[in-house]
Amino acid sequence: MMKKNPHNLVAKFREQYIEDSLPDFLYHYTSIEALKSIINNGEIYATVADYIASDPSEITIAKTIALKILNKRKKDFNGKKRLYENCKKAIESSDRSKDIQCICSLSEEENLLSQWRAYCPKGGVSIGFSGDRIRKNNGDPCIQNGTSVDNYNDYIREDYLYKCIYEPEEQKRKINQLFDFFLEQNISLIGPFWKMIQSFSYSFKHESFKEEKEWRLAYWPDKNKLKDRVKDSTLIPYWPFLTVDHNNKSVIDKIMIGPSRDKEKLRKYISSYLKDLGTQFSHIEVDVTKTPWQPL
Repeated sequence: MMKKNPHNLVAKFREQYIEDSLPDFLYHYTSIEALKSIINNGEIYATVADYIASDPSEITIAKTIALKILNKRKKDFNGKKRLYENCKKAIESSDRSKDIQCICSLSEEENLLSQWRAYCPKGGVSIGFSGDRIRKNNGDPCIQNGTSVDNYNDYIREDYLYKCIYEPEEQKRKINQLFDFFLEQNISLIGPFWKMIQSFSYSFKHESFKEEKEWRLAYWPDKNKLKDRVKDSTLIPYWPFLTVDHNNKSVIDKIMIGPSRDKEKLRKYISSYLKDLGTQFSHIEVDVTKTPWQPL
């Protein structure tokens, strides 16, 4: 069997089969306090997935589909019994692996009532990032994996940005493509296959959530390098992504003030706050939602 670079194989698979059309902007819904933290600290938190899953069954969707398809395609593994068994083990371990995935949720929608209600129940903002600047900025990554950058390969690359898939038939198609790809590679190395099953485990969601149009910035860190923050008297592990580029310019492009009784006052406050911080934030547009809902 041939030896191939696992990361290169994952990147090749995504290039061939992941037809994600990156939107102009992606939005992160959060509180005013969190916005200030993101700006002041120059980082946004990607929380360990187990702590934030809105649907606790979502990580089993890819596993269930993959096991069914593997069984149907057993004949395709003729003469490759070991590969078949390794694929089965990879699928079965995809939702209980010791590897930790950290996720930061983004949406294609800037002004979605369900998101205001879910993430800004007492008022908040949607923070708009340019899709191109998240993915790449003149060939360099814009968002990095915090303070542990040792070399270029540790930077966040485009293969860490996943679009959530909601339609059951599309989910099946992606898993079938994954099998096609790895059977064509003539390898016994199971790591790349496992990684893609893992990514599908956290990007396949139930179709009832499809209005969210979610994308996920995801990373698998060394668990010993995770940081912790306190929320509601609970320690929440997270991984920091920097929100400034190599020129120390914020990758935030837009901020929308969510529903509240003091929307206009908040707009003036945030605009003034950004102006006082200097030129790296001067390009950010601040707007106010026209959604009439008022939080408690």
